[in-house]
Amino acid sequence: MMRLGIFAVLVAPAAATAPGGTCGHDCQADTDCSGCGSAGVCSYPHGAGVPFLPTMVSCVSAPTEGIPKDPPSTVGDSAWPDQWSSDLVTWTYGSFDPAATESAGRFFYDKRYGSKSIYTKLKGVPSTSVEVWNADVDGVDKLFMNTGKFCLGFKITDPGIKGKPNVGIEYPDWMKRCGDAAKFVARELVTIDGKEEWADHFSCRILYTKVNQSIVFQNWHSLGLGAVPKGLPLRVTGGNSKPDPNQSPRMNSVWYSNFAVGPDSSIPANFQWKPNCVGFLCFGCKDTPTEEAEEFFGHPVRKEHLSSVDFISRARFMPVAKANARDLTRASQRKPGPLFQGMTFQGTMQKLNKVLAKEGGLKTKLCGDFSMQELHDVQDLLFDARTPQLNRIYEDAKDTRILAQNNRTELHAEQMWRAQLSADLSKKAQDGLCHELVMWFVHHLAAPAREEVKKHVVLPLLPEVQHTSVGTHKVHERYTEQVSCAICHVTPTTITV
Repeated sequence: MMRLGIFAVLVAPAAATAPGGTCGHDCQADTDCSGCGSAGVCSYPHGAGVPFLPTMVSCVSAPTEGIPKDPPSTVGDSAWPDQWSSDLVTWTYGSFDPAATESAGRFFYDKRYGSKSIYTKLKGVPSTSVEVWNADVDGVDKLFMNTGKFCLGFKITDPGIKGKPNVGIEYPDWMKRCGDAAKFVARELVTIDGKEEWADHFSCRILYTKVNQSIVFQNWHSLGLGAVPKGLPLRVTGGNSKPDPNQSPRMNSVWYSNFAVGPDSSIPANFQWKPNCVGFLCFGCKDTPTEEAEEFFGHPVRKEHLSSVDFISRARFMPVAKANARDLTRASQRKPGPLFQGMTFQGTMQKLNKVLAKEGGLKTKLCGDFSMQELHDVQDLLFDARTPQLNRIYEDAKDTRILAQNNRTELHAEQMWRAQLSADLSKKAQDGLCHELVMWFVHHLAAPAREEVKKHVVLPLLPEVQHTSVGTHKVHERYTEQVSCAICHVTPTTITV
């Protein structure tokens, strides 16, 4: 069976656009799809009366005239070649909110070994290549990640199958294997490299009635009437009615282009991996113990994580998440030293900002110079880079540096209400968030993670004015929590309560 969204595992802030304009965007009516190709409409692949429509309804280009009659529509034509590769662009709705995100890279498939995606854009920022692939090595199916400096391998199983057996690599004819559940939707156009190509749109909807859940796979395979050979996927969309940041997004679309087919499309070294890092793609690669992985992620590694954008974004920091002795000593120290204390709130924040300014390689700017979305992007990255071992110390000691969010779902829920605040409350919320982000950088990241994060973010400086307004809105309570660490740096006789 096709793994939901296996090809789209990294996303970026929603500033990008999907190929073909609004194609792939979620929709409710045809008017939402005016920018999708030459004949944009809102596609309901299983009709408008089925549940969980936001997991399957999206914009497509579906002309009503000039539709080619040949070749005949058959799901068998959707089977992949034994070897192929292509560029990819992903468009992902992580949850049921309207925000979508984008990523880009290249995809490789070899029937003998598995599949791999190499991403050159990570969360909207060009970066060194991050490789994510799935392969059966020594009879064990694993998810691998390689950043060029670090390589990790995770054993993956299917908890939904009796005995939790190893999960095999995906089948090239995954849509055909849906059997009677595979439905022909329409003959449509998909934009590839700026040009529309004819494709047959098939959809497979799987219902889990006992748990009230639906998973939908959609595939648009080329008819071979243009530049793309027959059968190759032009677009693949997966949907899950129970999206989870640690598992599958609500709806995820992938477009493929610039195809290479046959033996020259890849080499065995693109896929083969052994514990001793044989092959040029491994650098200091090691097989990560299951217990270590579970501690870092907070859950067992499952096959669903192949399609989780947040899981992969988090995984890249695992090699740099081990706290050193200095990190552990600072975490265990409840009271800051005199070099990090001041007599007033303003004076203390000025003193701490000077410390940040001296941090080698760290870029900073005033809190007020950020937009709220920019701060949320920084927050997402720092949350990915956190070290669980440090937070556990704060939990045991009931230290105010403890993380307020247990998972990404809680983090995004807070970001959503914060983004909708009125101007007066937004200022207080933004200042509180800046305090929290500095605290996370200093107290929740291991030293190697801080060095890695410096390459990707600009950190806000600590606001020098303490807000004293009160009210019933939760922003006031959160602000008090967020500045609690900063207040520890102020001598007790000068604290404003």
